[in-house]
Amino acid sequence: MNRWTPGSLTAFRAAAAYAAFGFLWVGTTDHLVERLFTDPVMITQAQTAKGWLFVGLSAVIVYALIDYNHRQLGHKNEQLDEALRQISVLHRVLRHNLRNSCNVIRGHAQLIESEGSNGVRESAGVIREYSDQLVELSDRTRLLRRIVTADPDAVEAADLAATIDDRVAHARERHPNATIDVSVPEGLDVEVDRRLSTVLEELVDNAVVHNDAENPSVRIAVEREGSDAVVLEVSDDGPGIPQVERDALDLDRETPMNHSQGIGLLMVKTILDQAEGDLEIDDDESGGTTVRVSIPTAGGRQPVVERQMYPSHG
Repeated sequence: MNRWTPGSLTAFRAAAAYAAFGFLWVGTTDHLVERLFTDPVMITQAQTAKGWLFVGLSAVIVYALIDYNHRQLGHKNEQLDEALRQISVLHRVLRHNLRNSCNVIRGHAQLIESEGSNGVRESAGVIREYSDQLVELSDRTRLLRRIVTADPDAVEAADLAATIDDRVAHARERHPNATIDVSVPEGLDVEVDRRLSTVLEELVDNAVVHNDAENPSVRIAVEREGSDAVVLEVSDDGPGIPQVERDALDLDRETPMNHSQGIGLLMVKTILDQAEGDLEIDDDESGGTTVRVSIPTAGGRQPVVERQMYPSHG
């Protein structure tokens, strides 16, 4: 059984307590006034006085409860800030040591690959590949930390068409063996959360990197959804997103995350949650996957530069 403390006072409990106090006050004081006074004028004056007294006592009680909860909240925020600072330092130390260790491992693996026998070279290649994956995972967790600790209410707007052009050009440079087609309607002049650039980059990279075809194919389509939102679809002809990676999107329970793709999807989900967007994953009957993202347009809001809660180092 959970122990009740004033810090756990909910709106319902506060309203119930105030209602109980009000009923008790009215019933008790009305009965007392009737017993103490018989003159109608005195009764009226007494009723007025107890009414003002009730207002004063109510104000004191409400102030005390709000002040206590604010102080408790401030204390909890201080503890959270300290915990986040410690986690930030720990993350930088771990990331630095992990990268250095992986560089050493990779260097020795390359040396073995160049001088060892066929079987040894193959094993060294596996070691090098997994060390590279650890470095990539470290970089992605750093980006995820920056996203999580950023102010979700601060929005920096960006032109959607320019964002798509920029990310697609970057993706084609990174994946020259992939075919990336883009379908953008004419006159698409809208602004969206700038973090959509990260969302698009992650989705395209996932569609290409985790496709076992020699020449992966990716299609990006955009359409308006009313006047307040746009829908972005990234479709591929790959083997689909494994269930274990989809489970990574369920933040209410622990799930194994053995692949950097899980981190990428988690970043996408986190950004969309902060931007009040939606994410859907559909498996095509003919093969491949379509990831559908719906995100509100920036509209007439003034761009606000997104700030980080803590600076990033290393």
